[in-house]
Amino acid sequence: MASLSGEGYLRDRVRDSSGVNIEHLECSICKDLLWIPVACQTCETPFCSACIKQWRTNRPIKCPNLCDTFIERKCPPFIVKMLSQLQIACAYQIYGCMEIIPYEALEKHELQCDYRRQQCSGCHLEVSKRELANHEANCALIDVTCPDCKFVYKRCDASMVHTDNVCLREQLRQLRIEFQENKRELQDFSQQMKELRTLQALSHKYVTITFHNLMNSYSKRGACPELYRGLKWSGFEYMYESYARMKHANSGYVYAFQSTDSSCIIFSSSHASISVDPPNEVFSVLALTACAAWIDNLQLTITGHRNSIKIKNHISALRFGKPQEIILGWTDIDMLTFESSREIRPSETPNSGNQFIFTCLRFAY
Repeated sequence: MASLSGEGYLRDRVRDSSGVNIEHLECSICKDLLWIPVACQTCETPFCSACIKQWRTNRPIKCPNLCDTFIERKCPPFIVKMLSQLQIACAYQIYGCMEIIPYEALEKHELQCDYRRQQCSGCHLEVSKRELANHEANCALIDVTCPDCKFVYKRCDASMVHTDNVCLREQLRQLRIEFQENKRELQDFSQQMKELRTLQALSHKYVTITFHNLMNSYSKRGACPELYRGLKWSGFEYMYESYARMKHANSGYVYAFQSTDSSCIIFSSSHASISVDPPNEVFSVLALTACAAWIDNLQLTITGHRNSIKIKNHISALRFGKPQEIILGWTDIDMLTFESSREIRPSETPNSGNQFIFTCLRFAY
C-alpha cells in the first residue's frame, strides 16, 4: 500500500535498500512494500495494517492464507529490522521535495512536508503547503470579510457587490439597529430605576407574611381562607409542620420548614392566585420564597395583572424542598397568578407532582 499520500507504489520510491531484498518485504494483498505492518498470529504472514483491515471487512475468509482465525499480532522483528534499513523518497517528490527519508521516519515527514498538497478554501485547487498562504492571499474566489461593515464577499466580486457606497450603507444600517437596541436597553433601564425608586419609597410599608397565624389548628391541612392579611387567596391550601411530618415525611413540605421559623406553609397543586381586596385597588410585591414539593426544577410561572391585562411575567425553576427567594419588585398590580409545570412522563397524570410551596411573601399596598 502507498504511504500517507496514497500516490503511487511505495516500492518504486525505495532509493537505498542496503542489500535488503525488498521482494521479501512485500504485502501479499496489495503486492507493494509493507506499510505499518501487522501479522497473523497463526501463520506469521505480515500484511499492511490497512490492507488486512479492508480484507477482513470485504471477505468471509479472515486470513488471506486461509487460517481458521485471524488474530493480529505485531510484525516479526526481523521484518521490522529489514524495513528500517530502507531509504525512501518522499511521496511529494513530483511536486519538488528532494528528501530521502528512513522508512520509520517517512510517515512523520510526509505529514509535515512543505510540498504536501492542500486545498485552497476559495477555488479548491490543490497547491503545496508552502504555497497555500500566498495562493489564498491572491485567490479571486476567497471569501473576504470587510473589517468595517462585516460583509462577506468573494474577492473577485469586490468591485460589484462591495463598493464604498454599499459599505457605508451597510454600516449605517447596522448603526441604526444598534441605536434601536441601545434605546430599548435605556428604556428598560429607566423603567427598572423607576420601579426601584418606587420600591425604596415603599420599603418601610412592606409587610412580611410567613403564614404562622393562618389558622388556629396545628395538626392538619386544609384550604386557605379566602381573605388573609388584606388579600384574596384562591387555589391555595395550608399545611402545618406536624401534619407534614406525619403524612409526608420525605417530601419537600417537611424540608421547607427547615428554612422558616413558621409552623405553617401554603401550597398549590398547579394553579393559584393572589388578588387585591377592596378598598385597596392595587398592591406591590417585592419578593416571595418558594420551593417544589416533590421534584427538582419544577417550573413556576408568575404573572402580574392590572385591570385584567398581563403586565409582568417571571419564570423560575424551583428546587425540591429548598426554598429560594424570588425577587419580583412589581408595583401597581391587582392580581398575581401562579402556574406550575414540568415534563410529563407517559405513565403520569398532568398535575401529579406539580405542587409548589410558599413560605414567605413580602408585599405592600
